[in-house]
Amino acid sequence: MKNAFKFGIKAYFGGCIGCFGALSFILLLILIITFILGPSILNGISSFGQSLSGIFGQGTFLPNAGDSNSPVDMENLPIFEVFLTQENNPDSEHVESFQSDDYKQIWFWVRAPEGIAMDFTILLTMPDQSQVQFGPTFQTDPTGSPVSCGQFGDWVPQPGKYKLEAQITNENITVGVLEFEITD
Repeated sequence: MKNAFKFGIKAYFGGCIGCFGALSFILLLILIITFILGPSILNGISSFGQSLSGIFGQGTFLPNAGDSNSPVDMENLPIFEVFLTQENNPDSEHVESFQSDDYKQIWFWVRAPEGIAMDFTILLTMPDQSQVQFGPTFQTDPTGSPVSCGQFGDWVPQPGKYKLEAQITNENITVGVLEFEITD
C-alpha cells in the first residue's frame, strides 16, 4: 500500500507538470500565431469571408448616387476609367508609355460614370509585382468629370511595366485598371 501511495503522488505531480508543459506550449503557439502569423491569417480569413459573402449573395448592396459611403452592388459594379496624361489636363492625350526622364510630367486620372460618387484608392503594382497604395483615398466626381490623383512626386520610378488599379475603398474591389510602361 505504501508503494501505491508513493506511485499515486508521483503520478499526480507528474501529471501536473505535464499539464503545465502542455499549457506553456499552447500559450507559446498562440503568441507565435498572433504576433508573427496573425496579420496574414487575418487577411486570409477576411478574404475567405468576402468570398463566402459573394458566393451566398449576402453583403451586396446597390450603390446610391451621391452617397460615397453606400455599400457596393457586386452584380452592377461601375467601371472606372483610369488613365495618364503628360499635362495637368484630363482632356490631353492619354499615354500608356513614357520615358523615365518624363515621370514628373505624368498625371494620374480616374473617371467614374455620371451619377456615381464613391471613395476609391489607387493601387500601384511595380515591375517586381510588389504593390503600394498610391496617394490617399479619393472620391469620384458625380458629374462624370475625371478626378486628378496626382503625380509620382519625389519618388523616381524605375523602367518596367506597371499597373494602376482603382479600388473601391473598404471593399478591395478593382473597378478600373491601366497597365503602362516606363522605358529608359
